[in-house]
Amino acid sequence: MKYYSLAIVLALVMVLPTAAGAAYFAAGENVSPDNAVQDDAYIAGQRVTIDQPVKDDVFAAGNAVEISGSVGQDVYAAGSSVTVSGSVGDDVYAAGNTVRVESPEADDIFAAGNNVTLSQEVNASGDAYLAGSTVEISGTIDGAVKVAAPSLLVTASAVINGDLITYGEEKAKVQIDDGAIIRGEVKHVVTQHVSGAKEISQRLYILNWVRSVVTWFVFALVLLFLLPGLTRTVFETAKKQTLKSFGVGILWLLVAIPLSVLLLVTVVGIPLAIIAVLATIALVITAIGYIAILVGEWVAVKLLKQEIGHNTWQHALMGAVIFATVRIVPLIGGLFVLIMMVLSLGALILALISIVQHPVGGKKK
Repeated sequence: MKYYSLAIVLALVMVLPTAAGAAYFAAGENVSPDNAVQDDAYIAGQRVTIDQPVKDDVFAAGNAVEISGSVGQDVYAAGSSVTVSGSVGDDVYAAGNTVRVESPEADDIFAAGNNVTLSQEVNASGDAYLAGSTVEISGTIDGAVKVAAPSLLVTASAVINGDLITYGEEKAKVQIDDGAIIRGEVKHVVTQHVSGAKEISQRLYILNWVRSVVTWFVFALVLLFLLPGLTRTVFETAKKQTLKSFGVGILWLLVAIPLSVLLLVTVVGIPLAIIAVLATIALVITAIGYIAILVGEWVAVKLLKQEIGHNTWQHALMGAVIFATVRIVPLIGGLFVLIMMVLSLGALILALISIVQHPVGGKKK
């Protein structure tokens, strides 16, 4: 439970107005700070490059994330490819398809991905918790290294001052090159029999939670910045026509899918069926992206008593944290996601209808 408590504390820290108010924020196709950041940095984009120093924490997400500037505190990074090469004052949390850590200074390292590499430049004063299909360790770890992976390579330049422990139902394929230094014990533990596996599982659970928050946050940002007018209309519709929005969402799901199946039966109806299916997929994906914004703004209005004049990235961040946290609660989380998805879908459909009927600059009849 202590790790779950840590997640809740992290969530509270992230949504505090003082934490978000002075932070550096940027989003776009290719994003890179021009100057040193004197606070936290929240950055999202197709390609994120942080080559300037950041005083406090870094939250970065994108298709490709590269962090070469020094970071005063923690790094939270998620993307298809993630590279962290700058010095980090505290911990590194990285998740992606390919994760590479090259930091000459860091405390604990938490990394999960298909391919995970700790390069020769790494010098971590704490422990390393790694999970992936293939894991490679070439740097220096003062503490223990705990790995959940079927394949592990420890190269000749690696120095591990603590234990090297692998976890899994079957023993991992471990290659330790000549010259590698491991001062602790090298062992494998079967996951269902020892508490150590539970420890790494819980720590990686936090990493997955962080990745979920970043993913929802970025998704919401894309909609917030690319479709600001639609975003405003969706929120107003969900707030003022909640029951109608929920009903329209259910009706669309109940009608669109069966109708598409019926249209597929006829040759003439196949094009219409394809359009209906694609439209439903697009609407559902977009609606899911709006959930974080709706949740964040609802909390701001109902609980924090804020007057919402326009959508902000702080609302998206707050909603992403709350949504990612609630959705992991058994039973309640799944029901919450379903209700919010249906509500968001209905509000989106009504908003689109409203915009078509009364386009910007047009007059209501």
